[in-house]
Amino acid sequence: MTRILDDIVLGALLCVLGFGSCSTCDVNAQSRPSARALADVARCLVAEDERGTDWPAILDVLERRGAQHGMSAAAVARAYCAVHRARVPSSRQARIRALPDAHPSPRLAAVYQRALEAAAAGGPGTCAAEHWGAATGDDYARAVGAGWTRVACGETRNAFWDVP
Repeated sequence: MTRILDDIVLGALLCVLGFGSCSTCDVNAQSRPSARALADVARCLVAEDERGTDWPAILDVLERRGAQHGMSAAAVARAYCAVHRARVPSSRQARIRALPDAHPSPRLAAVYQRALEAAAAGGPGTCAAEHWGAATGDDYARAVGAGWTRVACGETRNAFWDVP
């Protein structure tokens, strides 16, 4: 009797936790990111490159790193992008963090809207980089010093890197 009761309790727990209830649920959930997830990725894109030239490559990096670590692109953006990580955000980071609710300038609102659309579309899968950073200064010197290999990801403002 105890074995049957244990099996029933275990079965109930598995149902509550969702194990085995839908083999494609994870795929469907990942293919339709929440509004919050899209907003977090869009804020990262705006903070990293307001012009939008690097967005496809950045999205590829976020998606690739997410897939490697079993995370969403939004989770990677929150962990990786300075706009989300800064304990004391700069005034620019604070404006971007507050999007879209902070009544931004029409220009910033338009950039954010384009970033939301880019985040929803996802990366094109053409940039095989694992990291990005400024193409000059400390970011560049750190990457070169660490032995990273620069990856061509089109006409970008940032440098994109393969990390051994």
